[in-house]
Amino acid sequence: MTIGQAHGIDWRGIPDSAVREILRQGETYLDGTLKTGIGADQRATTLMGIYGAIGVALLVSAATLATRVQPDLSLIGAIVVTALLVLLAGAICGFAGKPIDFYVAGYEPEKIIKSSTDELWLLRFVCEDLQRRIDVNRRSLEKSAALISKSFLVAGAAIVVGIVVFVCLRVMTLS
Repeated sequence: MTIGQAHGIDWRGIPDSAVREILRQGETYLDGTLKTGIGADQRATTLMGIYGAIGVALLVSAATLATRVQPDLSLIGAIVVTALLVLLAGAICGFAGKPIDFYVAGYEPEKIIKSSTDELWLLRFVCEDLQRRIDVNRRSLEKSAALISKSFLVAGAAIVVGIVVFVCLRVMTLS
């Protein structure tokens, strides 16, 4: 590591006032990722509840149809398959909203007090650590968003698969 660097970022030529502004902006951005994470978790759990309610309603309707004197197995099979895929989409949302370690802004004083004798070094260190925290939070948000997208695909596929199952079972029963 060369002079003017602390933990990988080249701080040479950056005035103290700029380091303070970088720190302020980093704290603001980190706080923004936390708020985004809270919103993403709420979206995931809301979708999980919606998918769960739809899946259960479909299973109840399939059970009701199964109690008829002459149940329509093609309709029941299609509903059950659709319900299971919608419930799977809900489970994927559950994984997207699962509790994780997410970084928040600020520091516990006892964690940085020993490094506080050189204020400029401390500010640089905190800036670099903020970037690391932002990167971790961003990766968590990206994983959550990818899972939500997969849940949309599974829920959409549920309809198509349900129709295919219905047609296949109907053709089999008419043959």
